[in-house]
Amino acid sequence: MRLTFFTLFLAAAGFGVCGRSALARAPQVIEDPTPPDFKELLQILLRQQHLKLGSAVHHDGCVASETLGDYLATLIANGSQGEVHSLSGTCATYDPKKSVLHPPRMFEMFWECRVRATTGGADGKGQWRYELAVLVDQATRKLDPKTLACPGGP
Repeated sequence: MRLTFFTLFLAAAGFGVCGRSALARAPQVIEDPTPPDFKELLQILLRQQHLKLGSAVHHDGCVASETLGDYLATLIANGSQGEVHSLSGTCATYDPKKSVLHPPRMFEMFWECRVRATTGGADGKGQWRYELAVLVDQATRKLDPKTLACPGGP
């Protein structure tokens, strides 16, 4: 009887062989500490192309009825036409002071990634500039779908 009670006590306290509390304290392992380049960023985003932008908790500036794939297609198309055009992507350490994204709980474990498209006339008239911003987990290299934002405008 005492052994059974002691075993139950240890299991409840998280000291069991498979206790969840030991797993919760395991440090996050980052196999590749370099941020994704533009090609990898597009691959990360395209894996979630079916995601409805409106399903993000903070989909600031995004069209809620569009999917991530729809919005990427718009950025790529518009960043590839006009007299002046550019399409680029970057990932950097998340900076809560400069970011348009709502901070995650452990923001130091994320990169802030952006895809930018600019198009327009050479004189600067009719300039169109939009972005997609999202946080990417450094350990899993997956986007956090709750952190999408679509800043920019004409």
